[in-house]
Amino acid sequence: MTKNKEAVSSVIFSIFTHQSSKRLLMVKPSAYLLFSLALIILVYQYSFSYTPSGRKIYFEDATIDTLKFRNDLKKFSELNKTNFDSLLYECHNLMKQSKKINLEWGLFIANFEISYAHLKLGSIDSAMYYANETLKIAELNTAPEWLANSHKRLGSCYQAKGDYENAMLHFIEAEKIARDNKLNHLIIDILNYKGNTFLLMKDYPSALQHFHSISEEYADSLSAFDRFRVTNSIANVYYDQNLYDKAFEYFQKAKIYALETGDSIHIALIDQNLGNVFLQQNRLDEAEAYINKAILYFKKVNDKVTLELLFRTTGSIQCRKGNYDNAEKNFIRSVQLSRQLKNFRLLSINYHNLASNFNSWRSKEPRRLELFEKENACLRLEIACKDSLYDKETTKTIHELERKYETEKKNTQIALLEKETEAQKTRQMFMFAGMGILILMMGILVVLFQYVRKANRMLLHKNHRIESQKEQIQVQNKLLEVSVNTQNKLFNIVAHDLRSPLASISNIGVLLKMAFERKDDKMLEELIGKLTQRNDQVLQLTDNLLNWASSQSGKMRFIPGRFNLKTILHETISVFEENLIQKNIRLEVEIPDNIDIFVDNTTIKTVFRNLINNAVKFTHIGGMIAIRHQINDKKVIVQVSDNGIGIPEYIRNVIFDVTDKKQQTGTSGEKSTGLGLVVCKEFVERNNGRIWLESTEGKGSNFYVSLPCYIHDTELYPES
Repeated sequence: MTKNKEAVSSVIFSIFTHQSSKRLLMVKPSAYLLFSLALIILVYQYSFSYTPSGRKIYFEDATIDTLKFRNDLKKFSELNKTNFDSLLYECHNLMKQSKKINLEWGLFIANFEISYAHLKLGSIDSAMYYANETLKIAELNTAPEWLANSHKRLGSCYQAKGDYENAMLHFIEAEKIARDNKLNHLIIDILNYKGNTFLLMKDYPSALQHFHSISEEYADSLSAFDRFRVTNSIANVYYDQNLYDKAFEYFQKAKIYALETGDSIHIALIDQNLGNVFLQQNRLDEAEAYINKAILYFKKVNDKVTLELLFRTTGSIQCRKGNYDNAEKNFIRSVQLSRQLKNFRLLSINYHNLASNFNSWRSKEPRRLELFEKENACLRLEIACKDSLYDKETTKTIHELERKYETEKKNTQIALLEKETEAQKTRQMFMFAGMGILILMMGILVVLFQYVRKANRMLLHKNHRIESQKEQIQVQNKLLEVSVNTQNKLFNIVAHDLRSPLASISNIGVLLKMAFERKDDKMLEELIGKLTQRNDQVLQLTDNLLNWASSQSGKMRFIPGRFNLKTILHETISVFEENLIQKNIRLEVEIPDNIDIFVDNTTIKTVFRNLINNAVKFTHIGGMIAIRHQINDKKVIVQVSDNGIGIPEYIRNVIFDVTDKKQQTGTSGEKSTGLGLVVCKEFVERNNGRIWLESTEGKGSNFYVSLPCYIHDTELYPES
């Protein structure tokens, strides 16, 4: 029988391939008739002996196989304690089949259990997504138990994320719904979650109040599992307060209830907790024995979060006992699990523990230099992990895009599996129909050939689309990474430059108070001058930053028009008359009255304001600034020159680059942010112009701005 199955499988496979179909059509009619008769006999035998394998089918023609469906659902309660990957697979299968007949109950259960599986696997964002899906379904159905369970699951997701405020809001809403509808079993569960949240918040009195209220309010209706959970939670409160004798007493009570439930996971959790108590009491051998029992169980269920903690605890025990080699092995296992969980906080803790272990080891064996090197390496890795925590927010958008791509990829694979299942079902149906009439069988084969070729073409087309989307996502990731890096560097510069003058203003304020108390007029006058200078610096930096931000966000409107160059310059120069007088700087403007330019008035004034401000700032007292022009091919080139301190070559090379700013101090101690010229370059280019410079250190600088002249009845470029 097995050989017959293999034979018919190979025949059917060859029929559904493009090349074999061509060869088949070339066979003589008599040979084809014999082949068809043999095929019918094999199909008949195969059809009545074939047992389909693979994914479970609960629904046939919009009807539900209730008995089979409910029997398989019973496995979820076991899967969610042992194998979370299998739970995800089964729940996704349930979700797809529930969508086919729009079965809300199946969709709710699937999303609810998928959220739980992701929560146990440490994927908090995915758990949050599916928990929100359950809430949407529950709100549409308005079933009280569904609503309460949805809020409870969302609360547990926020609790795992460390957002205790939102967690408590969802738990309170779940409790209100449960109490209004007298869902006592849910109230017990929710009160336990609220107590654990207070425990995480270190609010021990509130935590104990919630746990004791469960025992008092529902004493007659508590199951062995409920008593285990409440007693274990009370023990954790005492443990967290370092009251280890009291914690040990309650853990022992909890173990009795765990044994009554007969559930391995509860017994393993108690072994873990008792091991932690013995560790704190320095009873190391007993602690190690209990922790090892817990490790054996959590290895079976592949609970990576708990295993990481258990291996870390075992490492601490071995280190205290002086077994530094075994301690190193356990800490390394914990590091590996932390990496799989992508948890930089846990990685930092484990590298710190490894460094401490090597330090203790080195005190026992001071001649082993490699221990010192390993300790330093672990400390460097600990610092790197802490730095990575700060970079995590920066890369959040990129990771979100990657996750979206992975989700689309998995959905595509699932769709292909569904098509494969449908194709198998279709083939089987045609095989049964073909047993009746040979002519009908031949017709069905031709139809199937066409169907498979069409499916192949569709599959090829979808593959091309997937590859194209993958390439687009990769390009977008690179562009996004460059943009994020540029903005981060810019904001670092701005944060540093803005803090310095503000700190200086704060210090000047203190000195002003002292000068006022001493009635020192000379000191007051000097401090007021410095305060004005710092205030101008902050205003200039803020102005440049706002201009740059508006330009980057696309909110700044560029409206070019006809403007007189000399008028723009005189309006700009008037702002600096006081500065020119203070530094006794001579300003020469050699611009005729008849030059009109086609630019945006606001942005060009900003450009000249920055250039003239820099010239005043970096020109010595008694120096000179000149503004000249020349006409070249429908362009006017404005030259702003000074005989100041000039610009060093290493600054000239990056002076217009936002990602690598170098700063100079003015001739009277004025601070420079380096942001003004970045704004100038962008605004000049937006006005269809160009900016460049020539400078000699110690002799002065020449900045050139090329702008389009206004030509009557002609616009050089359309209005923005």
